[in-house]
Amino acid sequence: MKNALGRSWSPRSLLAAVGAMGLLVAFTGAAAAEDVARAHLLEVRNAVLKEGKVPLEKAIKTAEKTGKPLAAAYDLKDGKLRLAVWVAAAGGPVEVVVDHKTGKVVGTPAPLTGADLAAAKAAETALATAKLSLADAVLKEKPDKKSKGISVTAATADGRPKGTLVYAVPGPTDGVWSTSIGYFLD
Repeated sequence: MKNALGRSWSPRSLLAAVGAMGLLVAFTGAAAAEDVARAHLLEVRNAVLKEGKVPLEKAIKTAEKTGKPLAAAYDLKDGKLRLAVWVAAAGGPVEVVVDHKTGKVVGTPAPLTGADLAAAKAAETALATAKLSLADAVLKEKPDKKSKGISVTAATADGRPKGTLVYAVPGPTDGVWSTSIGYFLD
């Protein structure tokens, strides 16, 4: 096999070229995935600021009737804004969908499965020792009254409950802020 200069590829140079291409693809793929995630987050942010009437903390309070809230998030499903809260219910973690305009529970809570179930169980472990509820944490950590919470999650770090709040800030900038708010739950 010959390279672009008409020289034969040695096994060593062929391996080096393949390795370099692999690294290029890996880095490009990671950057592309990050761009897609950021674009999706901006799309969610814009929808929350435009259509999201129910504050994240109110949805969490509404879902408390089903069980202890573990996480909450606005997201887009089939292009439509959706607000879901994961709660620890008697039969295991479930997803409670809250209408983003009325604040009322929509449908029946659905059991979580797969990666969602694993994440909910990790949040349940973290929140077992938390001194603040998720709703109180969102209220405490939002930077101002104009900002709207997009998601709040909990995990354990260094043996302590730790939370992350993502919120939308109205204005001309891209306005999405993720705050790993540290140990706000303990």
